[in-house]
Amino acid sequence: MLRSLPFILLSPILVAAPVPPDDDAARIRRTFGSPYDPDHQFRFTMEKNALRIAVPALKVDQIDGPNLPRSARVWREVEGDFTVAVRATIAGKANDGVAAIEGLVVFADFGEHIVLGRELLFNNGTTHEIIHLVYSYDGTTRRAHNESREPREAAFLRMKREGTQVSTAFSRDGKEWTEFFADGIDWKGALKVGVYAKNLKGEAFTAVFDQYALMQTKK
Repeated sequence: MLRSLPFILLSPILVAAPVPPDDDAARIRRTFGSPYDPDHQFRFTMEKNALRIAVPALKVDQIDGPNLPRSARVWREVEGDFTVAVRATIAGKANDGVAAIEGLVVFADFGEHIVLGRELLFNNGTTHEIIHLVYSYDGTTRRAHNESREPREAAFLRMKREGTQVSTAFSRDGKEWTEFFADGIDWKGALKVGVYAKNLKGEAFTAVFDQYALMQTKK
C-alpha cells in the first residue's frame, strides 16, 4: 500500500551580500578618485571630508639625482568639459627645510599635462609661497606664477575646461579669483583630473585637500 507523503514547499533563504566597509580607501575613491602611487611611497587617509597625503622626507641622493620620487596623485577619469576646485593646506606647523608642492593636475599622458600648484618653502621661521602654473602640451611648456609676499594658511585652486580651452585661477577665500592665462589643448578622450603633492627637497610634510568639487558640464 502506497502512502502519500506531505509535500512541503520551502522558501529559498536569501543571504544579503556583506556591505563593504566605509574605510579611508572607499571614501577617497568616492570623493577624490583613485590614488596613483606605483612605488608605494605615500600614505593616503581621510579626516572628515579632507584628504591627507603624507609625503616622506627625501634622502640625500634623491634631492638632485635621478631618484627624485614621483608626485602622489589622486584622480579620476573625466570626459568633456569640467570645472575642478580645491582648498590646499599643509597640516600643522611645517619644519624648517620643507619644500612642498600641492595642487591640481589634469593629465593626458606623460609630457601632456597641466598642473596648478602651491609651492611652499619653510626656512628660518618664514614661509615663501608661489602659485605656479605649468602647461606641458605638444612638446612645449608654458609657465606662469604668482609670488605672495604674505602667504596665507591655505589657497583655493581652480581649473576649468571648455572645449579646447583650459583656464586656471587661484583665490584666498574661494570667492574672489585671480586668473592666469588660458591655453588651448587638443586632447581626445578621457583625462585624469585630481590633486597631487610632491616633495621638492627636504623634510616630510602632509598635504591636506578639502572643499573639493569636480563638476562636469552636461551637454
